[in-house]
Amino acid sequence: MTQSIEHPIASFLDSVHLGPSQNHKQLTLWPLIRTRVTSGIPYICLADALASGAAQVDEIGGGSVPHVALANRGSTSVLVLFGEEIVGAKQNRVANASFMVAPKSRVVLDVSCVEQGRWSSRPSASFSMGEQVLSSSLRKDMAARVRRSRSAGGSFDADQGAVWSGVSKRVETMGSPSRTGAYRDYAHSLGRDLEEMARHFQPIEGQVGFVAVRGDRVDGVEAVGDSAVYAAVHDRLLRAYTIDAIDGTHAGSAPGQGVEFLTPEDFLRAIANSGCERSPSLGQGTDLRLSGESVGGCALECGDIVHLMAFPNPAHTVRSSNGGVWRDRTTGNGSGRIRSRPWWRCR
Repeated sequence: MTQSIEHPIASFLDSVHLGPSQNHKQLTLWPLIRTRVTSGIPYICLADALASGAAQVDEIGGGSVPHVALANRGSTSVLVLFGEEIVGAKQNRVANASFMVAPKSRVVLDVSCVEQGRWSSRPSASFSMGEQVLSSSLRKDMAARVRRSRSAGGSFDADQGAVWSGVSKRVETMGSPSRTGAYRDYAHSLGRDLEEMARHFQPIEGQVGFVAVRGDRVDGVEAVGDSAVYAAVHDRLLRAYTIDAIDGTHAGSAPGQGVEFLTPEDFLRAIANSGCERSPSLGQGTDLRLSGESVGGCALECGDIVHLMAFPNPAHTVRSSNGGVWRDRTTGNGSGRIRSRPWWRCR
């Protein structure tokens, strides 16, 4: 991996501004609106590609837990989101990073199982689209493990045992047991609450993502470079944050842990000022790993930022000028006022 002088994530953030905040119960979202789009390759989301028959996801040979194969028979690249769930085949899986598969190509993707208790084919041997992206807190842990693997020159390995442990803790809290220990069953058990939350966070024109604030803490940012593709995946990305807002027991955000940012602007500024490690992705594009002290996360660049997921670093504490520990609180009046300069570069 190499450290890049140019920061493609900062360039992406230079093209967005915050829209008016949306709030319901303990969750607040600040929409990211894109005003200037950098030219990049056209792409569609995995759900649309599977629905149209342009793409198919299958097991490798007789099945390999950490790998699946995506065949793109269409004429447009296909985006697979980090943590996006595919279901069926021999066991449900999630992608260990965001990947882009070129037209007329087949790529073997690194994945993790989120259904520990099954290894048998369902009626269709191929995968179908799941309803969710894995929770933001589980993906934070996965992203950290994948970064260590990539830094050591390895694959996009998220540590299957650790993924199973995280999913099992969630499944164990369900009112009724999951026969196969599936994350999907856990998410379904919260279905009514997830649907009720989703009604309050509808995408708006030009939106490409959001900064999520849970309670009084910035929880993370999620963005897709193309607004049309973002609209198609909004519901799944939203569920990654609403599920943690509903089930705070497993959200890994006890008060006093890690960084707390004063505003969404402070958080985005920290991302833009963070170090960025680059390495080839699987398929098309470049995998990016944030390496700052106060933030972590990952992104896929393919002529433009295709997908970004970032979060406050839970292992880092921000200190004031007199050496004391300070923990900022999220504020804002919901106006989403557009600033006339690149606000994340203002110091």
